[in-house]
This record gives sequence, structure tokens and C-alpha cells, in this order.
Amino acid sequence: MKGALLIVTVASMALLAGCSCGRDDGDVFGFMDGQDIRTADDLFLTQAAQGSAAEIEWAELALDRSRDPQVRQYAQRMIQDHQAVTQDLRRTADMVDVSVPSSLSASQAMVSETLDDLDGRAFDTQYVGQVLASHARQLELFEHASLHAENPQVRSFAAQHIGDLQSHLGQARRLHRQLGGTGIDRGMMD
Repeated sequence: MKGALLIVTVASMALLAGCSCGRDDGDVFGFMDGQDIRTADDLFLTQAAQGSAAEIEWAELALDRSRDPQVRQYAQRMIQDHQAVTQDLRRTADMVDVSVPSSLSASQAMVSETLDDLDGRAFDTQYVGQVLASHARQLELFEHASLHAENPQVRSFAAQHIGDLQSHLGQARRLHRQLGGTGIDRGMMD
């Protein structure tokens, strides 16, 4: 019960921290924290970079805090896959002359702080719930960019990584069910 309440509380905090709250800066996913963006492609690349950085940081915490072998194995894969995505993203960003951050957004940093205070089963539940939500958002972001990015190189980058994100999301769903599956919106579980 406490784990479910914690997930709902942190998810709510992350949503509130990331909501546009009347802003008109195009920050649909809550990653930008007031940065000036020139185009939708710039926004996508920035959000993708921050999302990948968050996945790596959270997975590193999982390797330190989790005792569950499946969670640890998933975290190791997230580090490997997201490091590769980050390298590909930086090449793409360089080709289209976009500077992307290597740091997390404020809302992602809040999640890191929350995760850093947990360990064991409480950590596992929170971590898996967070990566489930994060991959659902990232998949939506990449699918949109694969169809609507202005630059063909950006569209290609996005399309190339959709399969990996779908796989990550599927694995997160399975882990979530194994851990008791509470506190996450049903739409992410379909």
C-alpha cells in the first residue's frame, strides 16, 4: 500500500512539475524547463536527449539499489541501449546543427532524488513504475517525430529507435506486473 501511494505521489509531482501550466513554449512532455527552442525538431532532440540521460541515471541507481535480478538485468540493458541511442542522437544533432543537453530536466532530477532515497522492493516498485511511464512518453515522442519532423535525418533517427522503445516498454510492463503492478495508469499497461 505504501509503495502504491509513493508511486502515485511521485508520478503526480512529476506531472505537476512537467505540466505546461499555461505556458506556451511547446513543452508537451515537460522536459524543457524554460529553454529556448528554435524548431519542433530541436525540441524533439532535446527531449530525447534528456529522456535518454534520465533512463541511464535511473538505471545506474537501480544497479546500486535493487536486489531483484530481473530489475538489475533490465537496468543494465537500459544503460547499454540508452548510451547507444545517446551516441546516435548526438551524431544526428550534429548533422542538423542542434546542441542538445546532457543533463536531466528539473522534473526528471526530482525523480532521481526520490529514487536515491529508496532501496530494495520500494526502490524496485518506484523505478519500474517510472521507467514504464517514461518509456510510454518517449515512445509517443519518437512516433510523432518519425512522422512529423521537418528534417529527414531527424525523422530517420526517430523511426530507427521506435522498436527499441517498444521493447523497453514491453519489458517494463512485464516487470511492473511481476512487482504487483499498482499505481500506474491503465493506458500504459495495454
